[in-house]
Amino acid sequence: MQQARGVSGSRWCSRPTRELADQVGKEIRRLARSIPNIKVLTLCGGVPFGPQIGSLEHGAHIIVGTPGRRWSTS
Repeated sequence: MQQARGVSGSRWCSRPTRELADQVGKEIRRLARSIPNIKVLTLCGGVPFGPQIGSLEHGAHIIVGTPGRRWSTS
């Protein structure tokens, strides 16, 4: 994981496919259930961009996504 550009305190986990990013995001959410107020965001193509940007503006501790969507949000 690496720090997400423009999102203070966030970490980015890049996965090569949407399916893998979704699977990793679900597993991170499962593992983080015991941590109060942890926010995990999945950013991938193939889904509407607007809601993802809205979620990103609200902040996230961990962002999982595909490289293409990452560059779209930079």
